[in-house]
Amino acid sequence: MTGKNRALFGAILLIALLIFNIVVFSLPHGGGPAFWTGYGFTTAAFLLQILFVFLAFRNADSMKKVFLGLPLLYVGIAYLALQLVFGLICIFVPVISKSVSLAVSAVLLGLYLIRAILAVIGKEAIQGADDKTATATAFIKSLLANAEILRGGTDDPELRASLNTVVETIRYSDPMSCDALNVIEQQIQTQFAELKNAVAAGDKADALNLCGAIHRLLAERSVKCKSLK
Repeated sequence: MTGKNRALFGAILLIALLIFNIVVFSLPHGGGPAFWTGYGFTTAAFLLQILFVFLAFRNADSMKKVFLGLPLLYVGIAYLALQLVFGLICIFVPVISKSVSLAVSAVLLGLYLIRAILAVIGKEAIQGADDKTATATAFIKSLLANAEILRGGTDDPELRASLNTVVETIRYSDPMSCDALNVIEQQIQTQFAELKNAVAAGDKADALNLCGAIHRLLAERSVKCKSLK
């Protein structure tokens, strides 16, 4: 959900709050003891939805992040609907006592806040796991992209075939990195940098040797990945 959509949703809630106020203060009511409790909690429910919709869809720049924010939105809408109905009852049914209206409204608010907090925690946990996974797979993704670019930059059939072997080896390598693989991944990066220089310099023999060295290092990395699982 974009910032514009969040603003539009907030505007809809504000309009709904305005309509609520017009209804409350235009229609006759008994002014019972629960009036201000019902009015106050219902107004707070509207304002909380405006706040939590921004929390739910903050940094929601992909469909997955929008999806993760939906539980918080649904919980908020359900709470607002319940509080609105109960608030109107408190306002227009003067026989309801202040203590009853306060107790029920507080319970509704408490349940909502608990569910909302759990939804936010779940959303942040999933996003944190996704960010960690993206970081852990960055090495292989970057290496694959660079290898494909390097393969496409040579016309020599033998060198291109060797580079294609490197590309396919990278493609089917375990994408997850960890601290235990730092040394060998640094060696792969060093060899790959030398390979790019050899290809750029037209040193075919050196480039072929480096392709073989990188292939062996990738195979060693795969063995270490399996042993770490």
